Amino acid sequence: MGKTPTHRFKARMTEHKDPKKNPRTLITKAINKDGIENFKVEKLIDNVSKDVDENYYIERENTMVPHGYNQRRGEGSGCVTFHKHVKKWQVYGPEPERKFVGYYDTKKKANEAADLSRRTGERMASDIKTRKKGTGSIRVTNSGRLLAEIKVKGKRFSKVFDTWDECEIYLKDIREKYS
Repeated sequence: MGKTPTHRFKARMTEHKDPKKNPRTLITKAINKDGIENFKVEKLIDNVSKDVDENYYIERENTMVPHGYNQRRGEGSGCVTFHKHVKKWQVYGPEPERKFVGYYDTKKKANEAADLSRRTGERMASDIKTRKKGTGSIRVTNSGRLLAEIKVKGKRFSKVFDTWDECEIYLKDIREKYS
């Protein structure tokens, strides 16, 4: 399942067949293994507007792995990737803001957080427990809001916010102002 402008449709199909262009995609591997003649390619909507959500069709047709060839959600829907340094699944919300959502222990939980962010704009509490020394901490309070705390030159600073981004900005501002 994919959303492609009409003028790029033939080029996109050619890209799917070329293992040099997309060597790691499941659809390319399958086409090269089984042959394009064994696949049915059809346009669900012709001249699709930018407002049409590709993810609606991915979910409706159940084309995410293992049921289909989609390995990730459609363009603009946010992103779930494994962060090697943190050793957790990292989630960013949908474009155009592409806000950081959080880090999660399992891919399943990361996908749930991405879905929540995409559907509602809300953020699921992150599984990350430690931050780099000297950068402060962010945690969820009993009320569900986020508490940003930092200690600079022996003095503690803290403030409660609604979003992770607000916490990050506050911590950065305090570090810059008092370091």
